[in-house]
Amino acid sequence: MDDNLYQQAADLLGQNAKPGQIHLAATLLRRTQEADRCFLEDHKGRLEHAEGQVKDLRAALERIREVHRCVTHRKPRGEEVSTCAHCSEDSYPYYEVLWPCPTIAALNGPQEET
Repeated sequence: MDDNLYQQAADLLGQNAKPGQIHLAATLLRRTQEADRCFLEDHKGRLEHAEGQVKDLRAALERIREVHRCVTHRKPRGEEVSTCAHCSEDSYPYYEVLWPCPTIAALNGPQEET
């Protein structure tokens, strides 16, 4: 067993510790380190999978935001109006979905009124 573990165990137990107590504490420290290492290795794959899912979700959100983008145009009377390019594309000029559209509003979450 590693001398460093014995030293750590002796430091934890103090000056009055007996050799058997130090050996037992060092053994527990080693087993704890091994358990920690096994835990980390076991969960590493799960973390990598979750990171991949987060990356995929971020890319999907980016694609949605690219499609549901804000466009500003001038109405016949001169006022500017901001609409969603995607939600308004099939029915403009008869029907417009003002910006932010319901899709972007849902992605942005609840907004506090100021």
